Amino acid sequence: MEKLKLINGRFGAVEAADVLAAMVKVKTDFHHQKINKNTALNEEDIKRSEERIKKLNQELSDVLKKLAEAESKGKKIDIEAEIHWKVV
Repeated sequence: MEKLKLINGRFGAVEAADVLAAMVKVKTDFHHQKINKNTALNEEDIKRSEERIKKLNQELSDVLKKLAEAESKGKKIDIEAEIHWKVV
């Protein structure tokens, strides 16, 4: 299994929110493009992508609330993001 380390650092809460929101945006944009550009997708695939977008946005909303709370307390945020991948 290969690894790609994307993020490993300590951030202010506002900066952490920006980083995490940007990562979620990339993933939701991928799903939107998949839906809009791929006419070969069946209804189940489209529904799965739509559900994933909805879930990612809800999770991001929950995270942003927690980060706002951390910001009000002057806390820092540690973020580690690593992608594991392999050729199959």
